[in-house]
Amino acid sequence: MKIHSTHQSETAKQGCCCTNNSTVVTKVGIEQLVSELPVKQLKVEGANCGGCVQSIEKALQSLNGVSNASMDLASGVVSVGGTVQTDELIATLEKAGYPATVLD
Repeated sequence: MKIHSTHQSETAKQGCCCTNNSTVVTKVGIEQLVSELPVKQLKVEGANCGGCVQSIEKALQSLNGVSNASMDLASGVVSVGGTVQTDELIATLEKAGYPATVLD
């Protein structure tokens, strides 16, 4: 797994944090790293509108270990990327008023 790509600045000054010997995580490296995180899918009950979807996504994105969360209103399925435990996702959704179950 490639964790990051490097960028060496030719114009960096000696003593600067961006000297030729430093490693910088680029946007491409971060996107690749995020895409390699596990994704959990949950079936969410009670979401009826775009406001519900926003509330669900915001609640999940506030958790440490969640890199992204997106919900499809038509199917009632939310996809959550990151390292957070499934039981914490379910508890957060229930606290927000949306019961959820894990999809296999």
